[in-house]
Amino acid sequence: ELGVLTDHTADNTDITATMMDLAVRGYLKIEQTGRKDWTFTKLSTANGLVGYERHLFDGLFGKGSVVETDDLKDSSYADLLTGTRSRLYDRVTKELHWFTRNPSTVRVLAVMGGIGLVVAGAVLGIGVGFVGFGLIGLAGVLTGIGVLIASNRFGARTADGSAVLAQT
Repeated sequence: ELGVLTDHTADNTDITATMMDLAVRGYLKIEQTGRKDWTFTKLSTANGLVGYERHLFDGLFGKGSVVETDDLKDSSYADLLTGTRSRLYDRVTKELHWFTRNPSTVRVLAVMGGIGLVVAGAVLGIGVGFVGFGLIGLAGVLTGIGVLIASNRFGARTADGSAVLAQT
């Protein structure tokens, strides 16, 4: 949750941190069985877990109490990461009220807006370029590129979210 609060993104690092947290709290055991191979063993039921934790836990152990990294390549685990991310965004937005809107949705809107500005600037530049004012469109293109670069930072934190971030 704090990873999302920090960078507005529910990424694989945040999901890995959740798995480590579940292991520390005694829900599962993680063992390294090879250089890049791991075994996850279910130690407890999902009682007491919040939405995204429960989705990850239940999805991971849906076929049995022991899962290896090679097992995760099966198509039945396809929704595990995306579903966990979605529920994690819901948790920080709707339950904890750390963001005014879902950061993922805001990011998509910012990317679409940035692309729109680049296209509009390019079209405007080409259109008025015939009368000698083609550089006018450059402002729209540069602004659109700036929006695209900063699109990951567009999620607005609430006062509660800012306070928790400051404490973190």
